[in-house]
Amino acid sequence: MRPKSLDSSVRIENNQFEQNAMNVVVKVRHLRGNAVPVLISRNNFLDNLAYSVVEVDVPKATVSGNFFNNVQSSCEIIRPVPIHSDSVLNHWGYDIEAEILSRICSINNSQLYESHMVDNMSSLLSNYIAETAKNPLPEFGKTYNQVKAMSKPYTIESDVTVKADEIVIIESGSHFDISSKVGFIIQERGKIYFNGTNKNPVWLYGASPWTGIVVKPGGTLVLNYVIIENASTGVWIDSDKVEIKGAMIINPTIHGVEITANSATEVDLGHSMVEQAGSTAVVVDERNSDIIIRDLVIKDSNGSGIDFLFPIGDIQIENVKVINASSFSIHLAESSPSSLHTVSIKNVSITNQAKGHAGLLISGSWIQNLTIDGSLFNNNSVPSLILGLECRDHPFLITIRNSLFTYNNDTVIHLHMGECAGLEMKDNLLEENNRNGEQGVLILKAQPKKMLDDILLSIKRNKFLSNHGEYVASLSMEESNKMSGIISENLFEDNLNSDAVLVVTSPYFHIINNTFSNPNSKYQTVLRGNSNWKFTASGNEWGSTIANDVEQRSHISSEMSIHSTPSSDTMGNALVEEMKKNATNIEIVTPLNMQCSHLNYCSNRGTCMGWSSVDCSQPLCRYDCSGHGKCVSKDECECDVGWTGDANIYPMQ
Repeated sequence: MRPKSLDSSVRIENNQFEQNAMNVVVKVRHLRGNAVPVLISRNNFLDNLAYSVVEVDVPKATVSGNFFNNVQSSCEIIRPVPIHSDSVLNHWGYDIEAEILSRICSINNSQLYESHMVDNMSSLLSNYIAETAKNPLPEFGKTYNQVKAMSKPYTIESDVTVKADEIVIIESGSHFDISSKVGFIIQERGKIYFNGTNKNPVWLYGASPWTGIVVKPGGTLVLNYVIIENASTGVWIDSDKVEIKGAMIINPTIHGVEITANSATEVDLGHSMVEQAGSTAVVVDERNSDIIIRDLVIKDSNGSGIDFLFPIGDIQIENVKVINASSFSIHLAESSPSSLHTVSIKNVSITNQAKGHAGLLISGSWIQNLTIDGSLFNNNSVPSLILGLECRDHPFLITIRNSLFTYNNDTVIHLHMGECAGLEMKDNLLEENNRNGEQGVLILKAQPKKMLDDILLSIKRNKFLSNHGEYVASLSMEESNKMSGIISENLFEDNLNSDAVLVVTSPYFHIINNTFSNPNSKYQTVLRGNSNWKFTASGNEWGSTIANDVEQRSHISSEMSIHSTPSSDTMGNALVEEMKKNATNIEIVTPLNMQCSHLNYCSNRGTCMGWSSVDCSQPLCRYDCSGHGKCVSKDECECDVGWTGDANIYPMQ
């Protein structure tokens, strides 16, 4: 707070602060400038899980008429010097005066402003707190050790080690005030059970970084509803005997969770949360086996959300939410040949990332299969999804399905497919992205080094709605070799793009049976290429039956042949006219063998009876129209003047 005006004031009144888990619920500090009066009045502070509830480090502050009942908090009002009036001018959920006084604390290393106190209680209160502050945790030495909840926190000033064959049970509601650089260590065959509950958790905290909970190989940790605050690393999992449920790891200076080679294959974090990690929230060390990570929320990490140092085998991430990460939300970079087999991202939410490099980044050369299913990418200002794949060894498949990409900026999806990766992108919703007018929703680049007749890039049944930016999708193949691409059954609607809704720069992408209705975009489609290319754009709805409208919505650059079957004769005529304006070598084939649609119009391979050429687009007619007409469809001739008939043409009478 840096007030400049002498007439300024701060008033916090008539609010409900309930069940917040953090260091301080309300904190007011005077940094410099004129001191102004602060009034905190008629608020309810209930069941908060904060170290302190109200902290006022200002020269003039009145805290009155509030109701405090926060049994899990160490202090409910903190001032530079406590004043007795706080105990009588507020309402408390406690009847014993000594308990109320213990909830009013002083700030360490405060500026010691002069306080206007009702009476002489500050020195007595300070003495009372000093006498009752320490409650050392008893040493363990028996086979069975139980730690009961106390009215004041246990103090820990050296490592708490659970040795082999020792069992430690910690009751719900227990608090531990832990000194710097010490923590809990569970050795082989040692067992510790933190039996917190949702309403009455166990709380581990320290004023400065403490070590955290370290589970060594063979040790057992059961962590139920525990708040871990200000640890260096909240939980270090080096054992396959770890169960976690409902934990809150707040403000770890390094990691929230570190997973080593000795953890179980399945790491179920039981709907826990890591908040404000100083570095990566969850880091997975080098290991020699598969891993599944599930059921976790990561919020406001100062590094990545989840990072894999040396990924290997099969990796699954399920039911994970990453909110406002600062580097990557999830980072997975393959580091050695043939190390990573499959990656599965299921029901993952990546949202509100305002800085850093990308939401989900996966890169590698030897991944065999990659699936992103049922996930959410929302309100990110950096690219939401980047796949950087080289595919050096053998063909593999990327699947992106049933996912939502909404309200993002920057290029939302980068797909660098490498030399031999196939794609199945289907049933996704991409809506309201790039409202800043820049970039686009999807960039797909393939770089086939050889002819790949058995690899397909398929973008099917997706909805692209109300997206802004330069384009919705830009599709390219950067080599001259063939890889089939099918853009089919998609809905492009109400997009507003300064370039085009769909930009295609390779003849191997076939645009089939899509619906375009984007009246505010400059172009529906832009096809860029050279005179040797033939594009297929067939069976599409163009959002209008007026020829002029359709004509103005498509743009063909350079000299290309276009094979097109529009969805109506009117639109077909309009598209023909538009192509004639923009190209000099136009070949219109209509209709394009609809009986072979199950072959995706042969996809530049295969055969279909009655049709020829590599893409099955050239019709065949019996007797070659007798030399008196042009074959325009299977066994259908367009007769020269003075001739009539079907495939067998006769002179007109």
